[in-house]
Amino acid sequence: MSSNLLRIALAALALVVAQASFAQRVEWGLRFDTRFDNHERDDLSSPAVSSQTLFSSRLVPSVGISWGHHRIMAGGSFTLDFNVHPSYSTEIEPLVFYNFSTSRWDVFAGRFERRHLLGSYSRATYSGIASFYDNLLDGVALQLHSPGGLLEVALDWDGTQSEGERESFRVLSAGQLSSSRARSLRWFEVGYSLELYHLASRPLMHDGVVDHITGEVWIGAALETVFPWFERLGLRVGNLSMFDRDRSLNGEWLSPRGLTLDFAVQKWRIGIRNRTYSGDPLMPLWGIYGNRVYRGDPLYAGADFYNYTQFYWSPRLGRGVSLSLEAGFHFDGDNIGFQQLGSIGITFDREFFKK
Repeated sequence: MSSNLLRIALAALALVVAQASFAQRVEWGLRFDTRFDNHERDDLSSPAVSSQTLFSSRLVPSVGISWGHHRIMAGGSFTLDFNVHPSYSTEIEPLVFYNFSTSRWDVFAGRFERRHLLGSYSRATYSGIASFYDNLLDGVALQLHSPGGLLEVALDWDGTQSEGERESFRVLSAGQLSSSRARSLRWFEVGYSLELYHLASRPLMHDGVVDHITGEVWIGAALETVFPWFERLGLRVGNLSMFDRDRSLNGEWLSPRGLTLDFAVQKWRIGIRNRTYSGDPLMPLWGIYGNRVYRGDPLYAGADFYNYTQFYWSPRLGRGVSLSLEAGFHFDGDNIGFQQLGSIGITFDREFFKK
């Protein structure tokens, strides 16, 4: 760990020296997150879930230089888990990335934080737990954004082939288009999300080679544009499909799918969001590969019906500070699970103090 810290410090020093030499701006940032997540889900039908409490904090400092539309940043991500959870380790992970940014384009390359992604992805693709603990992407991301739409493609390389490790990578993409310029249909939205994952075998081993795809297409209504009294009033209807195969088995594709319904309403920063899935049980290879392949909520693997109702409050605490308190109810058609979640996020950077 000490050698990694030394390399990060030397890289940061080199960036500062380079900034002084070329008369460019020094950039820096500091992100702090704390997340408390308590699940009471033993009564639900999915064998992949159990009651547990996760309580963690994370600190992400970074420093770098910028010139024009470009910047290079280096730092580290330190996550401290307050309890013992075998799936996630407490360590300092290096952070280093390049970013090209304009009013319409953003490009990231290197190891950067997941929070830079802008797309809307299903909980079947990424659960809140996976998004928090797997907070870094190793690869690239390309984003095209405008007032009426978004297109995003990202590559996350999360495994390099060796005797003890399997080559693996994940491709994420999301898009959204709204008719904001057509006043009569300014509430209409359409979008998609896509996940492709490949897990290779190790040399001279007989591991199963796995291909996994999750795709969702949806249409929606942003009704707060019609009823501005609400801070948020939205409805989405979609189709969610998965395509999985394990080449060490019969190699045939498994293709569960179903319908999704998402409703959200918010006023005075108090809101309700309800997500419903009805169809085939998803994640057909969960019993073999678990969260090595699937990063979504495992409740999608246990039943042909799943509903999650979320009540939340996110008060304003000042610029750069966010707080969210949530209570959620999971329902699989027969039983109910309860979840309580609280999170605090604080962001400082050079622009924060400049303003």
